[in-house]
Amino acid sequence: MKKRAYLAAAAICAAGIGIAGAYLTACGNDARQTSGSVLDGTEVSENGISESGVSENSISGNMISGNGISENAGSPNAVSENDTSEEGLLPEEERVKVKGIYVTGAMAGTSGMDDLIALVDRTELNTMVIDVKNDDGRVVYEMDTPMVSGIGSSKKLVSDMPGLIQKCKEHDIYLIARIVAFKDPFLAENRTDLALHDESGNLFRDSSGLAWVNPYKEEVWEYLLEIAEEAVAIGFDEIQFDYIRFATDSGMKNVDFGPEAEEKSREAVITEFVEYASERLHSQGIPVSADVYGIVIDSELDASLVVLRWWDRIIMKCRNILTI
Repeated sequence: MKKRAYLAAAAICAAGIGIAGAYLTACGNDARQTSGSVLDGTEVSENGISESGVSENSISGNMISGNGISENAGSPNAVSENDTSEEGLLPEEERVKVKGIYVTGAMAGTSGMDDLIALVDRTELNTMVIDVKNDDGRVVYEMDTPMVSGIGSSKKLVSDMPGLIQKCKEHDIYLIARIVAFKDPFLAENRTDLALHDESGNLFRDSSGLAWVNPYKEEVWEYLLEIAEEAVAIGFDEIQFDYIRFATDSGMKNVDFGPEAEEKSREAVITEFVEYASERLHSQGIPVSADVYGIVIDSELDASLVVLRWWDRIIMKCRNILTI
């Protein structure tokens, strides 16, 4: 009896995945997903990211396996932007079709970058997604901007980011700056007024003990855009926002989001941030990508946990929706 129940559950899951894939494929016929490979065999985290190297499941149009690059392995979960009228952006058909790998700040600051550049040169790869603000909330090179300098969030993992960008450009590598958004323990610990708190006034911490910033605080938005625009100024071609969501831990039910949340839902505030950031960067001709959880589209439980019931509006703002 139990065996039949397990088989039935598996069949339902498979059907759900198929439906979700068909739905997202219909949303973007030119679906693209950039992907990388763990080149150093290190462990992959929640986002498919190795803190010491390259991602296994980052973003690309063609997948890289242990045997090399497979042809046309685009994922139906990477949805391209259909709105080509955004001021400043190239038409869809003229944009780079990215085939890339993800590189952490720790790796980007080492001589191992020469090996990765050589990998791009000898394969179909054309893109690198490089950490600019990582999962710890640290900017990975010396950035001289008001808020970054004010809280001291720079950590010099990459000694010469402009020089690295120039070297990559000499090899015709398209560069995407990864910026972790609302999972920012460094900002939360150093600017507690921007952090999430519980109803007793204590800092909210996730299951790993990390503090998060409050997406309702528009000063957090400005901080993220300050970093993004500085990355653009030194030569990055695109901005990728990660963790554009709330934490999913059970303690979130006790979080006090402040007066800003009284008239605005969590869904609305995340959507507004993506729209604001995209419009500001699009006006400079810079595409925007977003990493989100892969969810069952019709699951109210999953959607409410990560506040991702805004596909129709987000798809139109982002170059790619990258599921993890």
